[in-house]
Amino acid sequence: MPTIKLTKDVSVISGSPNTLVFDNRIIVDQGGKNSSIDINAEVQLATHGHADHIAGLFKKDAKIRYLPIEDYWTLNIIGRRALVYGFSSKNSDIFMYDYIKDNLEFLDNNIRISEVEVIKLPGHTPGHSGYIIGDVLYAGDAFFGDKVLEGYSVPFYID
Repeated sequence: MPTIKLTKDVSVISGSPNTLVFDNRIIVDQGGKNSSIDINAEVQLATHGHADHIAGLFKKDAKIRYLPIEDYWTLNIIGRRALVYGFSSKNSDIFMYDYIKDNLEFLDNNIRISEVEVIKLPGHTPGHSGYIIGDVLYAGDAFFGDKVLEGYSVPFYID
């Protein structure tokens, strides 16, 4: 996968999704084809709970794994089916189960932990978040290019 150096410490590995790497210690959205890249990062972050963004959360070598709590419902089979077929209640207890809760961290909006600042960007999913790492804002699926918007039906939690 092609790697683009953004700053001294921040790189992006092209893919679907793109994967941000900070100093080989923090990785954001290591999913899709990038999930097989062998980087032993201390911290794995996902911008939201869609399947193409969460593979890094299952890396056993990560000391800290983070998914916005509002997207935990996407991690079980009922939540996955709800993503495909729709659902009527984002507050239902049935969607709050997660099976990777060991080491998941709870980060509040605009709290800095290590070199990461969490910015809430709900819309694509209820918990979609971006991360400011160094001088870079990684916004996940908060932005789509014309190619994606013209070629796919992109589900959004809100408009």
